[in-house]
Amino acid sequence: MEQPPRPAHVGMAVVNYHSAPDVAGLLASLPRGDDVRLSVVVVDNSTSAEELARCTVAAREASGLALEVVDAGANLGYAGGNNRAVAHLLALDDPPGVLVVVNPDVRWVAGSLAELAAYCLAHDDAIVSVPTRQDGQMGTGIVRYLPLTGYFRPDAAGSTHRFAYAAGHCFALTADRWRALGGLTEAYFLYCEEIDLALRHRAAQGRLATFDAGAVEHEGGGAINGEASGRSLTSYFHGTRSRVLLHRRFPSLWPSLAPLVVLRTGWAVSLLLTGRVAEGRAVLRALAAGLRDPRPRR
Repeated sequence: MEQPPRPAHVGMAVVNYHSAPDVAGLLASLPRGDDVRLSVVVVDNSTSAEELARCTVAAREASGLALEVVDAGANLGYAGGNNRAVAHLLALDDPPGVLVVVNPDVRWVAGSLAELAAYCLAHDDAIVSVPTRQDGQMGTGIVRYLPLTGYFRPDAAGSTHRFAYAAGHCFALTADRWRALGGLTEAYFLYCEEIDLALRHRAAQGRLATFDAGAVEHEGGGAINGEASGRSLTSYFHGTRSRVLLHRRFPSLWPSLAPLVVLRTGWAVSLLLTGRVAEGRAVLRALAAGLRDPRPRR
């Protein structure tokens, strides 16, 4: 007798850094159903036994999910944490065919994971964004990087702009595409990893697509640090260092490296002159770190 088709297997990578309540909220929001097998790996970057315990409790309370919490043993950053989570997923006896990388401060609002899996498999040459509501505005989940300023702006679904990318708070792709790209680049600690991925993806004739049948809500910031006291300087430093590394890594961005450095230096000086000394110093340290880093070349 012919066997019924097996449900799609989706693997989800989540990185926790002092955001266990957010992890619990994300897990609670995920759609369940017999039409999909969902395996979730949460990598805890917090280096805190208490936070690891909180994250483990959140996982235990998430019914209906095949879920594993992994102690990273160090703060691996966004790329390192997600690469570790995906490695665990792909090492399963029956690994998932579709991968979703999602931040803890995301809530699933609409659409089924089975539909997302089918969409990714039908668009196996694409990195797939999910429409996102943030700060009361609905967007496509596609963002465009502006090299001269280092700023970002929302972009259209399926944008073909050479600096467009699927925002890192939630994107999906086939496991085969992830393997072909080699995962996320760990030269960055925070920020620009998903732009780097998109540039390598586009160089391999890949494209962007948007899963219009779904939607998520993104709070923003919670994936960086659950403790607001540490978020600001972390963002100032890594937001600048990662941009400098990005511009050094890709020839298409080399012409805009000098303008970026000039603008960031001016910003640092303005911060210093207005009494925001710690922030200004963080930007200057980041510029120096990004320019000195020996690893930028691909």
